[in-house]
Amino acid sequence: MTNNHIGTAFEIIKDIATQLGWNYSHGQLTDMGLKAITVYPLCHATIQSVSVTDQTATIGMNVAIADVVNYLKTENEDQTLRTTYAEIGYTENQNYAHILQNLYVGFTRELWAYEQTYFNQIQFARPISFTPFIEDDNDVLAGYTISLSITLINPWVTDGDCY
Repeated sequence: MTNNHIGTAFEIIKDIATQLGWNYSHGQLTDMGLKAITVYPLCHATIQSVSVTDQTATIGMNVAIADVVNYLKTENEDQTLRTTYAEIGYTENQNYAHILQNLYVGFTRELWAYEQTYFNQIQFARPISFTPFIEDDNDVLAGYTISLSITLINPWVTDGDCY
């Protein structure tokens, strides 16, 4: 990692998604909405802000991580996901809590490992906020939106190496 710019922030999230075996995308959700993605688990990143000091740049990102909620074979297995969600809500035979746990643990472990590997080049501001969501489309998704601030050495310090 020699360049320190917005592309580096996307590279970090893409590397984490790749390490976890997740589908990665970036950009505004109006360009690529969650409903248009058919490969899960999904990791989608957008840039929110950039702050520059004499030595560092802090890049604020929103990262969405999500996976499909599946049903176990129990009392409502013959119903569609949409019907079950609309009529009775989430039940014990769904794995959404397990999905949320796996997404959270996997992403935070990889963030920590990435920071340890590149400690002199990047740092993640703490606390890192995870806000859970459940979205109903043809599939039901469970996941998080994550507010993440990544501090990098800024382009001034790297002598314009980020062009």
